[in-house]
Amino acid sequence: MERDEKRQLIMDSAIVLFIEKGVEHTKIVDISKKADIGKSTFYEYFKNKADLVCQWVAEKMAGLQVPEEMLASLPDQSSKITLLLRESCNTELVSREMMAMFVEFWRLAIIEKHPQARKTMKGMYEVYSDLLCGWLREGVASGEFVEHDEEKIAAGLIGGVDGLWLQFLVFGDNYRLDENVETYVITLLAGLRPGRS
Repeated sequence: MERDEKRQLIMDSAIVLFIEKGVEHTKIVDISKKADIGKSTFYEYFKNKADLVCQWVAEKMAGLQVPEEMLASLPDQSSKITLLLRESCNTELVSREMMAMFVEFWRLAIIEKHPQARKTMKGMYEVYSDLLCGWLREGVASGEFVEHDEEKIAAGLIGGVDGLWLQFLVFGDNYRLDENVETYVITLLAGLRPGRS
């Protein structure tokens, strides 16, 4: 088995166990057994469970980026923001299991204050914030949006998406994530446009 394939096998095995039992209750030996490898082989690829989770999150986030060429073809900043938020809540791209792993990642970063998880989380939010702030500034410059504090608006957009996903995890299939993200985006963007009441 190739090195990349073995790494993926270990990661996939760990994620299945993390979703079943949680990161905290999964032991390295459990992962090794599930992947049918020796315990020492795990450490050839990952420092610890938190390192595995952080690498997994980084890879998933890289895979969820909206392609530049798709963004470049959009007519205005509202369209870019709408597309990014829709794609961030796309249940065909992001599964309930994936979001459950993000909750485990947040737990590592926030509750356990794991340095690598905190650094990864900060970097992840900075990428989204920088992108949104740039679009918001461009929208103000073009007259599409009224003057505002783009950092606060970007933080609200990001926090809103996190909140929508958490509700989806809690309420399950009865919660219409796609409809709720549409309402959220329309309402927020309406508040940024000139002439709002």
